[in-house]
Amino acid sequence: MSTPDIVLSAQNLVKRFGGITATGNVSLDLHKGARHALIGPNGA
Repeated sequence: MSTPDIVLSAQNLVKRFGGITATGNVSLDLHKGARHALIGPNGA
């Protein structure tokens, strides 16, 4: 089975709100034709 084409690749992303780090060192690959979702700890 071949791997679908990667259309977006991101490594070590960090998002901060003031002094609060919401995400740290998040990495992901988005593949052509796949469905993706990001869900936080509270379900949002």
